[in-house]
Amino acid sequence: MSETTHRVTINGLHVNAGREVRERIRADGEGDIARPLYQTSVQWTQGYQTQT
Repeated sequence: MSETTHRVTINGLHVNAGREVRERIRADGEGDIARPLYQTSVQWTQGYQTQT
């Protein structure tokens, strides 16, 4: 008999995705998942107008 696996999704998210992320954060509390880096750039065009 063959073993089959399937993933359950709700609203496009895997049911166990939260658990997987939580376990990865616990394993590496200083890693990229636990402490993501956010960056942006702002360009002043004129006066109070900017472009991101």
